[in-house]
Amino acid sequence: MKKLLKIRAVLMMMAFLWLSGCVMDTDDNVETLSETKFIMGTVVTIQLFDTSDSQLLDESFRIIGEVEDKMSLNVEGSVINALNDAAGKGPFEVDEDVFYVIDRSVIYSQMSAGGFDVTMEPVIGLWNIGTEEASVPEKVSLKKPCHMWATSIWNCRQQTKP
Repeated sequence: MKKLLKIRAVLMMMAFLWLSGCVMDTDDNVETLSETKFIMGTVVTIQLFDTSDSQLLDESFRIIGEVEDKMSLNVEGSVINALNDAAGKGPFEVDEDVFYVIDRSVIYSQMSAGGFDVTMEPVIGLWNIGTEEASVPEKVSLKKPCHMWATSIWNCRQQTKP
């Protein structure tokens, strides 16, 4: 539970910093600390104000790295990849953090009637983004049905996907 709270806090902090960066007028006298890394498939910049404690940046990126290690399709051996590999083969137990994120994602997919679709990876994967084979897929490939969120079943008691 503590890990989940840390993850939420870091994500909320990132969102706050991103949003406040759009309107904040920085004073030259305010001490800032900033670092940018490529993580979770994108460029992430964390900027801290009024501190020189670089350990805060290190800890923030460490937590984001933990999330990526569990939940990224681009990390070999991640929980998400193992879950995808086990799809249709029987129950697969996931930890509380992964379960929470996927469960909420399915709920948002349902609430938006597919406007947000947690199951879009097969379509996104057609582009091969981040590889030497990156290209626009053929239209035929895009016509295949892929919205699986509507049939996703979660066992909330055991945190498994049957």
